[in-house]
Amino acid sequence: MYLRMIVETYDWNPVPVDGGMTGTEKDRTTYYDWVRTWELR
Repeated sequence: MYLRMIVETYDWNPVPVDGGMTGTEKDRTTYYDWVRTWELR
């Protein structure tokens, strides 16, 4: 199974002017507590 994690930005969390790739690895990392998947039948 392949999962595609989506990157989204919102008006309350805009992309920084520099693109956001200048922060630390921790600042640029997203952790997921759980992922729900399903199979189409």
